Amino acid sequence: MLFAAPRRVRVLISSKLLTSSGLVFAALVFAALLFSGCEKQDGWTRTEVSYDLIEIVRDKQRVFIGEVGVGRWNTTASYVLVDARNTTDEDLLVTIGGTLAGEDKSVVGTLRRQSLRIPAGGVRTFALVDTDDEPRAASSATIKVVGAMRVVHKRSVMVIDGNVYRDGDRVVVAGNVVNTADREVYVVVIAGFYDENGAPMKRPSTKYTLTGHGKRSAQFVGPDGSRSAYLFIGEAAY
Repeated sequence: MLFAAPRRVRVLISSKLLTSSGLVFAALVFAALLFSGCEKQDGWTRTEVSYDLIEIVRDKQRVFIGEVGVGRWNTTASYVLVDARNTTDEDLLVTIGGTLAGEDKSVVGTLRRQSLRIPAGGVRTFALVDTDDEPRAASSATIKVVGAMRVVHKRSVMVIDGNVYRDGDRVVVAGNVVNTADREVYVVVIAGFYDENGAPMKRPSTKYTLTGHGKRSAQFVGPDGSRSAYLFIGEAAY
């Protein structure tokens, strides 16, 4: 992602959007487990904040029809790539959802909700897939915030040594994913790619299992025309 998105680490990964009734979607992580570490600790708070504190970057959002899912769940469906910005000075677990609309502005489908942790002052790219995994004759989408909670526990998995470089007409990004905890962790690593105007083009992901204090490298190649990218952690479960 290359426009100066607050608190972004430049990195990327490859692949398709993953989805299905209960699978990960292209880095659509298991929202219910997001950052839970399988247990709630004293550092958690369920206090919600005003949804007005989350900015949906509507002028850059894009509607796509493409491959989603893997293996026997692979199909073609509509999906939306959209950024959300956390304007507060604390980390938030943000959930967004929405609907798809046709040329006449009538609703033609709904979008599966997704939750991501957005750091204070940061931006994250959401990938919202059609609820029924169907390709829709949609030209636009209405996106809204449906949840925003404070998350004050310290993140134990992070990206370091991020690097972005051009490769012909596309961007390549690489970095290291590090687990600072003593325990093994399952982690979903997500990348976002942007065009020259700062509009999201692709949001691939991959899944890792890291040993306690383990580290793995990641490298991702963006689509033709990509000019910026960043990498972030979607889910970390112990």
